[in-house]
Amino acid sequence: MTFLPVLALGLLGSFSPQEAQSIFQQANQEFAAQNYISAKNGYQKLLDAGFVEAELHYNLGTTCLELKELGCAIWNLEKANQLSPNSEDIHFNLAWARTEQLDSVPSVETPFFYRVLRNIPNPFLAWALLGLAWALFLSFFCLQRFPKQLRLLKAMDFMLWVLLGLCTFTFVAKWHAPSQWEEAIVLPQTAATLQLPTKQAQPLFELHAGLKVRILERTGQFAKIRTANGQEAWISLQALGLL
Repeated sequence: MTFLPVLALGLLGSFSPQEAQSIFQQANQEFAAQNYISAKNGYQKLLDAGFVEAELHYNLGTTCLELKELGCAIWNLEKANQLSPNSEDIHFNLAWARTEQLDSVPSVETPFFYRVLRNIPNPFLAWALLGLAWALFLSFFCLQRFPKQLRLLKAMDFMLWVLLGLCTFTFVAKWHAPSQWEEAIVLPQTAATLQLPTKQAQPLFELHAGLKVRILERTGQFAKIRTANGQEAWISLQALGLL
């Protein structure tokens, strides 16, 4: 269980850096003393204040796992994994949580392309586009000033255009991807699915806490979901933790 940086905590509007750090440390102490409900309340207080950090989601997910609140545990560990995809601790606890799931249906698997997009930081793409734009500007200048190296410069210019195209495609795909592949975690211990997006609709089947599903569309307070085995149904948005 790690401590959040004081500087990062200063970004919170609801707490001063000292107050936020105190809440986080107190929650860690409560977890160490096995007072898991108090620990959860402390972490949740920071999360509700708008703080997004891998350590916070990891600690809260681990606490929920100890409380046997599987939906809360897997959702927070999935969020932590998105923010810190190379953490062995997160991978271990997430794998442990998934072994506790009751559904025989597996969770949906995020396509490799979307996983790659998630792991590319937006600032990196922005700087890459800016750098390539400047490099192309300089290449036009060099083509005019160094005619003896024309063949080499044209080859470099071609490569820059290819890189700019790939970078632009990645930027657009990253912006468009969430609407094409939106996922969620079932939060309650048991959640009923419906034939139509209304409370009076005929029930279809039940899902259990921790299952990851794909969201196909939303209507009001309902979402149409698809499981890994292809089953489709409507479910209340309140029963889902969006990823």
